Amino acid sequence: DDPTVLERCVADGRVLVTCNVRDFRPLVEARLAAGEALPGVLLLSPRTYPQGTRSFGAIIERLAAILDAHAGSALPFGMEWL
Repeated sequence: DDPTVLERCVADGRVLVTCNVRDFRPLVEARLAAGEALPGVLLLSPRTYPQGTRSFGAIIERLAAILDAHAGSALPFGMEWL
């Protein structure tokens, strides 16, 4: 379930990338409001990245650009739109 996925990402120090905005946004907002740790969540906009295999390349390119821009440092966000 979604809370378990988020907790696992937090425990592993991993950024979560999801198009499931409806379920994850409230979970993330609650963590941030409580001051709890969060490595980060990137929300995929279905308008920018329609679901399907044709969006994979664009998503990977955008993620690579974010990682390159922050090489060797923590990503500077709690929750952002990709």
